[in-house]
Amino acid sequence: GLVIAETLAIVFSGLLIGIVSAGVAIGPVLAARRTAPSMLPLLTLALVAVVGLLAAIGATRSVRRLPLVASLRSE
Repeated sequence: GLVIAETLAIVFSGLLIGIVSAGVAIGPVLAARRTAPSMLPLLTLALVAVVGLLAAIGATRSVRRLPLVASLRSE
């Protein structure tokens, strides 16, 4: 639920920051060449997003199985 949503917000914020900074860096070169950019980097970003989602789901499921009250008392 909320933990997965928070993790996804962090993952997608990082991806967005990376996309914007890469666009600023290579934008002038792409404009000068007037060619379409490769789609491979976009597929790589999609893979990163999927792995981030799966990691968030896996971590949340493993933590849910732990005895919460006993874990907090042992600290």
